[in-house]
Amino acid sequence: MPATKATATKKAPAKKTAKQAGEKRARSPIASDDSDSSSNSEDEELTEPPVKRKKAEDEELNAKIKVAEEEPESIQLYGKYDLYAKHLPFLQLETGGSPDFEKLLEVMKRLQAKPDYSARVAIPEFHATNAGAFEPRGFKDPIDPVYGEQYEVALEGIKLIEKKDPIIKASMSITNGGCGVASSSGAISMHRCWAKPAADDGLDEIFEASFNLHVSYSNMYRRKHLDDITDIDSEYWGIRARKDASGEEIGLAL
Repeated sequence: MPATKATATKKAPAKKTAKQAGEKRARSPIASDDSDSSSNSEDEELTEPPVKRKKAEDEELNAKIKVAEEEPESIQLYGKYDLYAKHLPFLQLETGGSPDFEKLLEVMKRLQAKPDYSARVAIPEFHATNAGAFEPRGFKDPIDPVYGEQYEVALEGIKLIEKKDPIIKASMSITNGGCGVASSSGAISMHRCWAKPAADDGLDEIFEASFNLHVSYSNMYRRKHLDDITDIDSEYWGIRARKDASGEEIGLAL
């Protein structure tokens, strides 16, 4: 049987006479003033005075201007780069537990002049519509890892994440895998991590990049007792590509 809900009957409050109400108002003028003050405070919170609101808006605008002045005018991430694997022993350069970017730059420029690199990447200027290119050195068809064809990796869906330190992100896949590659997919991320004015009035920059690539090979490779899957994860330091006599960047073609 359902429980019965208890109900209570409330008596209507007795009406005060005009005399009683007047006496109460007369006895508590301070309470009346406090009530008015509280009401005014609530009104101020709901509607800020014009002067106070204008001051807050000016402070917000000045903060935005300060941020804009401190940011680089525009970090152009399109172009060609030479990348160097972070795990290389001669790139383990630190000072106080942080990368020694001055020394890293010196070593990478010396390697670049040979020329030598671990990988190369090219980001098109109109990254929203054009595909980029990525080439990890020595990444070849496993049928012939010595003389085999170097795999070409395309960067697609390139996105520029706008922030104080912009980041390039893209998906990647092998474009010349032929019948040996059943599928491939991966991603790359790159951003500038250090910069300083150069002696030639330009800018010395160091970039940080990471990429991963998953490759599934066809049955033909499996019958030759090769691994049917390859997973690659690498991290790099990078610098912009050298330029030739005509001023064109040297590197992967776009």
